[in-house]
Amino acid sequence: MDRREADGFLEQEEWIARFFEENGDSVRFTRLQGALITFGRKRL
Repeated sequence: MDRREADGFLEQEEWIARFFEENGDSVRFTRLQGALITFGRKRL
């Protein structure tokens, strides 16, 4: 990860933290450590 990617990651984390501070009474967060949840459609 280079510096630009690290800066982008930190900006995203700060945005998420601010969102939860401002909307904490109306949102919930579930964290599954070590799990990656994806969704999509498989084309046959």
